[in-house]
Amino acid sequence: MDKGNYAKALKLLLRLNTDTTQFSPLIPSPSTDGYTWASENGYISVSYKDYCKKDAAHNCVLELPNLSSNEMVAFCADAGSKYYVRPKYTLYRLVIGLKAPEDLKRFSKAFERLNSTYL
Repeated sequence: MDKGNYAKALKLLLRLNTDTTQFSPLIPSPSTDGYTWASENGYISVSYKDYCKKDAAHNCVLELPNLSSNEMVAFCADAGSKYYVRPKYTLYRLVIGLKAPEDLKRFSKAFERLNSTYL
């Protein structure tokens, strides 16, 4: 995957306007074909014990020829911000919340967390 594919994926997700989505860098697990491929090609940048950071966040372990681990992490943060902190999504969730007050309560709590993360 390259930066162009990431941009296309985000554009599609914005158009679909789903309730939720998750952005995280690819983390191949040992004993999988993806891990074997990445390891054989020298794309794994750390040992398996370093997959999780001390704050329990996942560590991006891939260094691809055309996409660094830092670029993957930055895309995920940027995509989360662009997806969740936009008027169309906020209005959509508010309309849902008016029909289901419990959902509005959950959205309000989630928006507070998003606000502290992305803004």
